[in-house]
Amino acid sequence: MKRTGFSFVCICVFWSAVFCVYQNQLVVGADERAWIPDELPRNPEACGRPGVKSSWICDPDQILDKENADTIEGILDMIVHGKVPFTKSICGNRLVGVEVAVVLVQKMRTTLEDKQLAAEKFAKAVHDSWGVGDSQCNLGALLFLSVSDRVVYISTGRGTQKMLTDGKVQSIIHSMRPLLRKQNYGEAIQKAVTSIGRVVSGQKVEPTASSKLLEFLPSVLFLSIFGMLAISSWFSQRKQREQYRRCMAQLSRLDEDRAQARANTYQQRSCPICMEDFDSSKPADKSTKKPVSTETTPETTAKAPSNAEPTRAVRTLRCGHKFCKSCIESWVTSSSKMDCPVCREPLNGRPDSNNSGSAGPSESSESSSGAEPGVYQRRYDSELNFRLARLRYMYPRFITPTLLSRWRNNSYRDAFADDVAFLALDPVVLARANRSGEEGSSRRSFGGGSSRGGGGGGGSW
Repeated sequence: MKRTGFSFVCICVFWSAVFCVYQNQLVVGADERAWIPDELPRNPEACGRPGVKSSWICDPDQILDKENADTIEGILDMIVHGKVPFTKSICGNRLVGVEVAVVLVQKMRTTLEDKQLAAEKFAKAVHDSWGVGDSQCNLGALLFLSVSDRVVYISTGRGTQKMLTDGKVQSIIHSMRPLLRKQNYGEAIQKAVTSIGRVVSGQKVEPTASSKLLEFLPSVLFLSIFGMLAISSWFSQRKQREQYRRCMAQLSRLDEDRAQARANTYQQRSCPICMEDFDSSKPADKSTKKPVSTETTPETTAKAPSNAEPTRAVRTLRCGHKFCKSCIESWVTSSSKMDCPVCREPLNGRPDSNNSGSAGPSESSESSSGAEPGVYQRRYDSELNFRLARLRYMYPRFITPTLLSRWRNNSYRDAFADDVAFLALDPVVLARANRSGEEGSSRRSFGGGSSRGGGGGGGSW
């Protein structure tokens, strides 16, 4: 009798578990709705953007959180209106903003086994039915992403494809993949639409204006809770703005130094490791000659007025490059390499005559005045590349690997501080985009463009 009762209980537990699993599958299946272009909604409420009058984002499965959606919406609005750091494009005899739409779904409903082909058809169908882009020049683009299918596609109009070529589309998608694999869909889309805006905006933009003050806390009732969060966020944003300002200042300094190197007048005035000036009270010593010792020259400390900040002990290496004493000692200790961090000239032993960096920046104007044009610039290149790498280490949020690679290319001649990709990472610009996106799109409809005659590209992750 006891065995019969025990068996009955086991059977009940088993079927209960099966029922729960079945119900869970039903719920998952219901949540993961599969979409076709014709069933995609157009009103903001159904597109996951409640509270806004119009939106160029359709996220019916609400994959994005509100903050990411607001920021993306703000960036799209800045692109179409040509707000800094973006600009409008020429269409006939007028300037037209490029319209960019974003569609993301959990899953596509398709009979095609090739998910990339299905994503292309989906994106172009929505692009055409919505009329994304100016009707005259077809200056429009649509970014489509299907999460469960792990596929993304960017559709471009005829006018947009002239600037946003299929090759550049693939580069943008390639940059999205690491974030998509981490399921950072909002950040991946932010990166993509910002890149689209940069590509269609031309070469140069002006620096952004100063940031607005943060809003006060909404109510006294929740002051104790939200006050701490608001203050923490304010300090975090202020820290980011300050870091960006310092990074901008360092890049502007490098622009000046590079120009001086081209004119054969460059004099090293700061440490390549910490980027701090040797003496903030006066210019760097211009009387420095070639080192005569086989070792590093004795450390020196510049004299400053009594009311100036204490100056740093300077160590000049045999190659001519100068460093803060503490910086170079820490560098050698941590790396266990007895050579100059900039030009790789050994600290001890005979100089390497084949080392292009052996003629360091301490050579005076008397040695560079007779040099042929470009020689001094090439001598400075090793220091410039090292300083750029150090800035990447110090400010990884603002100097991306892509930026570093482009800046270190010998063909790059523009100002570092005016690079559009760098300006787009300004925390002030991103904060403004987030605030702008909270209101939704500033336009109620697209301009009547299509994907006909255009291009695009896609891929998986």
